[in-house]
Amino acid sequence: MIRAEIQRARQRAMQSPPPRSQPLRIDLAAPPFPGHLHPILAIAHRLRERGVHVRILTTAQAVPIAEAEGFETVTLLKGREQEIERLTSTPNERVPGQSRTLAHLNSFRGNMRLQRALADQLAALWKQEAPDAFVADFVLPIAGHTAERRRIPWIRAVSYTHLTLPTIYSVEI
Repeated sequence: MIRAEIQRARQRAMQSPPPRSQPLRIDLAAPPFPGHLHPILAIAHRLRERGVHVRILTTAQAVPIAEAEGFETVTLLKGREQEIERLTSTPNERVPGQSRTLAHLNSFRGNMRLQRALADQLAALWKQEAPDAFVADFVLPIAGHTAERRRIPWIRAVSYTHLTLPTIYSVEI
């Protein structure tokens, strides 16, 4: 019984997929910071060159950059830009009456609130119009889990930079 099922799965995998009447649709998500946004845009360019319909999901600060490159965009976490900016600043300076540990804990809690809001927004977006696949920047772990819950295939994009070396992407297309 199990062997027969495995054999049928192998046969299905060997068959070529039916021709698509519409181009593949892939959403890519990144925060607005250059070290995260630009690698995602580079991946988006390569996908678009191959006929894929690409949509960039990012915050209001980065939407004009993506649109200037001709991509369709969706604004994430609209109205929470200052909160996002605040979280990117590691609390290294002592706040009177607050330890660094407490400052880091508060930063973590704020990040978790944003992650939850992001998950809710993505779920609502994909309920209306789900992509065929999704690429999430590595600092958006909840985005990948949200895609998984909606049964959208996804990968995590990780970019590595070191001093003056060029950026190398973990996702090669």
